[in-house]
Amino acid sequence: MRKWITALAGIVFENASTADLLKAKLAELLELRRCLLIIDDVWHHTSAKFFQVGGPRCRVLMTTRDTAVIEELGAKTYSIPVMTDTEAVQLLTEWSGGSLANATYANPTALTD
Repeated sequence: MRKWITALAGIVFENASTADLLKAKLAELLELRRCLLIIDDVWHHTSAKFFQVGGPRCRVLMTTRDTAVIEELGAKTYSIPVMTDTEAVQLLTEWSGGSLANATYANPTALTD
């Protein structure tokens, strides 16, 4: 939360050491902003609740591998399947503007054999 506050041009005072104080400061900075807050790899719903601070024009996107976390937060769940190796290479090739077209890569399953 300290990093988000600093990135939003806020000041974190030393006495703002509790998560509740940091949450309040972050909520203040986001109140009038329009933004998407992405919280990646959430393991505990109690931790995620501190980042649910955006104003009425903010949205929160969380990723987790544990659907119980999402259920505890009362959020909508969207299941995204794992990409195949071919899909992943195709996506990286598109993102790189085609510069991976002739690259070779190791098959991850071959590394575990």
